[in-house]
Amino acid sequence: MINFELCKIESSAAEAYVWDSARGYSTRIVNAESFHKYMHPDVSPGLSDWLFERGDICVANFYEDLIVGFGFNSRLSTRVNERIDFDFPQSYVYGFGDYTHPDHRGKRLARDRWKVLRETHNAEGSDPPTIFYVNLGNIESLRANLSTPEIISNRLIGYTAHIKIGDRSFCWNSAGTKAAGACFRLRKN
Repeated sequence: MINFELCKIESSAAEAYVWDSARGYSTRIVNAESFHKYMHPDVSPGLSDWLFERGDICVANFYEDLIVGFGFNSRLSTRVNERIDFDFPQSYVYGFGDYTHPDHRGKRLARDRWKVLRETHNAEGSDPPTIFYVNLGNIESLRANLSTPEIISNRLIGYTAHIKIGDRSFCWNSAGTKAAGACFRLRKN
């Protein structure tokens, strides 16, 4: 069995952006209890409990009283799968695990999640850029990323990949990702 993922790593510009929030939705930081209590019944958030336990921040979009979109943010290296971690400089916040319910896509709810995260950091006296990676096979995320360049300008850091062949895993990182210290790496057992 072969599993392969090629991704581009980008960071947000450090400047704050101003835009109107999606109408009919509210967006806020949630804890584990609220995350599970208000989750839309059609959504299975699977990976969430260990993220809350280590102190990652979850920003969620609500429609009426249900969570219809969410994303996690961390300053810690994060597990990609059972053998691979994503490392990045601690001067960044890693944005990952974004999800929007299919009935609510196209409303730019991820943008509102990012706005709340930035406002929270500003209130704390910091405004770190966000770093993230996008699988090059994820056409929807790539399209959304290109649809608002006047609002969100991201900087390409480089490319990274991991491959699993049978029970062996390998990582590859471009020169740009290595220089930035943002790359996939094999987990030490």
